Amino acid sequence: MKYMLHRRGFFGSLLAFASTTIFASNNSAARSGGFSVKAGEDRYEKERVIAGLSQLFVKVGTADTQGGAVVFEHRHTAKGGPGRHFHHAQDEWWYVLEGTYIAEIGSQRYRLKPGDSIFGPRRVPHAFAFVEGTIGRVLIVFQPAGSMEELFDSLAGQAGFSEASKLPEYGLERVGPPLNIE
Repeated sequence: MKYMLHRRGFFGSLLAFASTTIFASNNSAARSGGFSVKAGEDRYEKERVIAGLSQLFVKVGTADTQGGAVVFEHRHTAKGGPGRHFHHAQDEWWYVLEGTYIAEIGSQRYRLKPGDSIFGPRRVPHAFAFVEGTIGRVLIVFQPAGSMEELFDSLAGQAGFSEASKLPEYGLERVGPPLNIE
């Protein structure tokens, strides 16, 4: 079974998602005037380098959506990605902005270029890797947000994806190695 969305279905889903999930609360930042996050900047002005492969920027935070979703931009400067894993409670959606990525969701493998997106349902093992280009950039949305911001804060500064990290407390379970991209 493939998890790729068609363009029409994607835009309809994104519109429904944005209007009902992200901005549903009267207490959200959008209701009080909204906010802007510039290119190359983080919503909270933090610097997070993940496993020496990418820099992570929060674009829409967990608090902004009352936990409904969180939006990250990963900027990859080295090839590779995390090991195969799954999230117990979060669906994950990737949208490639720059560079080429490969992703595996379940038993399906995809090659993604700018403008392509892919969806990974909760509890389905997946992995992705930046494989081609000078820089790779991918927008990633987790719904609901869960503890994803805290997970990436805990990973920031580590030299690699440590097998010893306490990932179950963030609702994530490792089930295999990173993708072989050679």
